[in-house]
Amino acid sequence: MSSAGKTAGAGNPVIRNCAQCLVHVPDLVPYGSKPRREILKDPTTGTHLAKASRSFAKAVAYPPNQTFITQRDDPPFALEGLRADRPFRQSPTNVN
Repeated sequence: MSSAGKTAGAGNPVIRNCAQCLVHVPDLVPYGSKPRREILKDPTTGTHLAKASRSFAKAVAYPPNQTFITQRDDPPFALEGLRADRPFRQSPTNVN
């Protein structure tokens, strides 16, 4: 069996190599360095973070993410044309 087919622990897959990866993990945001420090200063910050995080569907529709996962036909520099619509979250891309 190749190493690509092996799993770790209770059958959980392991990513051994990755050149680029885009993941949606809003539950990990509070554990980042800056958010953790801000939450320690003001515990209500955690609530604000939770309300501000995007759903998976909104993260997929976010134009820079669409370009990254090649769902948009235009090259990354074409996002410059969306400058008038910034922040991008106000003009999500329709996803097929």
